[in-house]
Amino acid sequence: MRKRKQPAALERYWKDRKRKAGSNPRARASSSRRKNPPAGSTMIYPEIIAVLARKDPNEPHHCDAKCKRAGHLFEHEFKPGTAVYGTPNGQQIILERRRK
Repeated sequence: MRKRKQPAALERYWKDRKRKAGSNPRARASSSRRKNPPAGSTMIYPEIIAVLARKDPNEPHHCDAKCKRAGHLFEHEFKPGTAVYGTPNGQQIILERRRK
């Protein structure tokens, strides 16, 4: 008895399912992985601890009671090993450095 060939759509389904199951490590690459600094950039601060910023209360933004009590201040703390880089076009980029 001859073996019947599967339809192309069913073959694609099983290949896709196998890929998503973890047999292909590149398929599971995260978009939030660490990135290298852009070419030509210089390190401005080798370590950044936190950023403190204030929202303009006159501009439209989602504001709750906690935001109002804090005077529209926002503080973001970074993981250890986060650095600030400057690019030639004037941008500043915050990246997590690679651990050695």
